[in-house]
Amino acid sequence: MAAYLQKAIENLSGKIHAAVFISLPYFEQDLITNIKIIPVDAERALCLITTDFGQVITEILQTGHKLSLFNCKRIESYFSWRIGRQNEPVDLNEWEKTLAQKLYNELIVRYIVSYSEVAQEGLLRAGLSALLHYPEFRKADLLTDSLALFENTQGMRLLLKNCAKSGKLKFWIDEDLNPYSSGISSQCTVIAIPYCVNNHIVGAVGLLSPLRIPYRTFFSICTHFSNSISEALTNSLYKFKITIKQPEQKTIGAKQPLCAISFKQDMLQLEHKTHLTRETI
Repeated sequence: MAAYLQKAIENLSGKIHAAVFISLPYFEQDLITNIKIIPVDAERALCLITTDFGQVITEILQTGHKLSLFNCKRIESYFSWRIGRQNEPVDLNEWEKTLAQKLYNELIVRYIVSYSEVAQEGLLRAGLSALLHYPEFRKADLLTDSLALFENTQGMRLLLKNCAKSGKLKFWIDEDLNPYSSGISSQCTVIAIPYCVNNHIVGAVGLLSPLRIPYRTFFSICTHFSNSISEALTNSLYKFKITIKQPEQKTIGAKQPLCAISFKQDMLQLEHKTHLTRETI
């Protein structure tokens, strides 16, 4: 789903020459499809988890030793075995096997925690360079201010959450954006509109563009885009029997459900459960 939405907003950005950002819904079930590891320095490695819905999660882990590309390939074969993609590797030495198990356990626990405690929506962005299509954005100071707004993920999340809560198309012009951009005068416009799954609002999509645009045309394009992705997501979720997990307000002392890991069709699957037992890992 994330891959579909990323491609959709990139197409939209190319069509209207605007930067586009979209908040992602969380799904009740997702499958880890691959885990890659890349050495960073003598004691750290970058691990990338990709999922069936197209999400990419990155984690920096301590390795204690510098990993060669050969070590990484062998450790990745261990990861593939643990998620059910291949047979157990037999050529790992004791050090590689111990490290691979340690890294795998750490990655899975972090993934479970991030999946069970939905604190904020995921965010996808595309097309900042598309703003160079407009003469006014070729000025370094204006482009820098717009870049500051586009890179302010918390501000964009607040804009999209505001739009989703209102349930209708909204727009902010120039100084209207000050509360979301730390007071920087961006001299640009943001248009946002919610999108739905099964007639329930699950997120919103926003456009960042210069002040002088054909607003009526952009409103129409945004509405058509929202309807299109709403229909596509609804059809996909019905087809694959996927449910949306909504972020919830948490209270102090409240017990939060955990995500249990189970195996299905030789893949690692996360399901919404109330208990995490030793047998499920």
